[in-house]
Amino acid sequence: MTVDSVDINATIERVKKLLQDEKDLSPAMVASLEMLLLVVTLLVGKLGLNSRNSSKPPSSDPNREKTIL
Repeated sequence: MTVDSVDINATIERVKKLLQDEKDLSPAMVASLEMLLLVVTLLVGKLGLNSRNSSKPPSSDPNREKTIL
């Protein structure tokens, strides 16, 4: 996924590789960073969701056309 011309998936993969190559980080730091990367991945996955491709109600769609009954 790309956000503001940044390829999020490629950036996350690059960071994961750098974490694997870094030998001076403590296991707690590596685990914390991996958890943060997971959260970012999950949040990025929600960016493109709307009522057509998820269980969100149509009223939560941004910029939707509102109908007056």
